[in-house]
Amino acid sequence: MKRKWVKKLLGFLLLAIVVLLMYATYNKLLLKHEIKQNLETLSFDHIYDLDGRPFRFPELANKIPCIIIFFNSTCDFCQNEAIDINANLERLMQIQIVMVSTESVEEIEAFRDKYKLLSENVHFARIKNDHVIPAFGSTSVPLILVYDASGKLLESFNGRTSVSAILKVFD
Repeated sequence: MKRKWVKKLLGFLLLAIVVLLMYATYNKLLLKHEIKQNLETLSFDHIYDLDGRPFRFPELANKIPCIIIFFNSTCDFCQNEAIDINANLERLMQIQIVMVSTESVEEIEAFRDKYKLLSENVHFARIKNDHVIPAFGSTSVPLILVYDASGKLLESFNGRTSVSAILKVFD
């Protein structure tokens, strides 16, 4: 009698584990699909300009290409990316650049000023830590997303990427 009860309990536990794993896999697939849709259509929620207002990507795009860079001011790769962008600002004038970070406004502004990213086509925005994964699907920096003039994702880069490599996407 006791053996039968133990077998039933083990069977039930195994079934419960399988159901939980299926549920977790399904949720992960849904999240990946949502992230892919966000990335492909240039539609990000929970990103704010430095004044705390929702950042409006469609208004920004204005029918010209857009590059979104998720960065952190303490990241060496991000700092090198900023130096490269500054050195190539003239080549990037026909592209909107949006640099997004989880850091404070003061840290973002200090980064902007330090690397002289003060061009009218370079914009800075904030995102809260808990919205990074749903928005970008990644927490590695720099993450570079390249969009065409219609807001369609052309390419994404993880890690340090030269401006020349980014511009080749548009060729």
